[in-house]
Amino acid sequence: SPGCPCAGVGMTGQSLLFLTTLALGLVGVAWGAQPALLGRGAAAAACRLDDNESESWGALLSAERLDAWICSLLGSLMVGLSGVFPLLVIPLEMGAALRSEAGSHRLKQLLSFALGGLLGNVFLHLLPEAWAYTCSAATGGGGQSLQQQQLLGLWVIAGFLTFLGLEKMFLDSREKDCPSQISGYLNLLANTIDNFTHGLAVAASFLVSKKIGLLTTMAILLHEIPHEVGDFAILLRAGFDRWSAAKLQLWTALGGILGA
Repeated sequence: SPGCPCAGVGMTGQSLLFLTTLALGLVGVAWGAQPALLGRGAAAAACRLDDNESESWGALLSAERLDAWICSLLGSLMVGLSGVFPLLVIPLEMGAALRSEAGSHRLKQLLSFALGGLLGNVFLHLLPEAWAYTCSAATGGGGQSLQQQQLLGLWVIAGFLTFLGLEKMFLDSREKDCPSQISGYLNLLANTIDNFTHGLAVAASFLVSKKIGLLTTMAILLHEIPHEVGDFAILLRAGFDRWSAAKLQLWTALGGILGA
């Protein structure tokens, strides 16, 4: 009531106390009525758990599973070693030149190549397939085709590049004091997480079959080529030398092995 603000609180507290007491009483009755049954059930559950655990470990360490383990680790290692691919693209004498003003044009070309590969992969392959599947599931198979979704992806890329061009036309001329290697370290963190997901995908594919595992590994390798070139160029632009960038790229391969 308005005259007694504590009445509702008191009634709520009494209700909670009553329900708690009732629940504890029911649990006590059930526990006291069937102690032997609970003991036998717990023992049986423990035995079943031990049996299931031994069976799962046995299945995991069987010859077929060991095959999947080995293939998954090798596939993830191959994907991780693709991080040194830019060393084959960039000549040894160009390593220091890319960090200078004269080599900045070559560095921008590498970044443009990587950006084009990633944009095409996202907006012309991954997202159109996801959109087409979502529309097909929502409309019972009457959604837009994959070609129509790819056209939509092209429009998204066109809009993205248009606004990027506008941003480049109106650059902020003020210089900002910030550590040059921060972008490189952020890129390494993102690459480690990316390799971890690649390891998950490779291992899951080899668990299905060797054929699917090999196809998935090859697809990830083809996707990683422009990705690693872009990562390498970002590290060089952040101030790392050629060999330091390659070694750091190899360290990120541990994420793929951990994922597998």
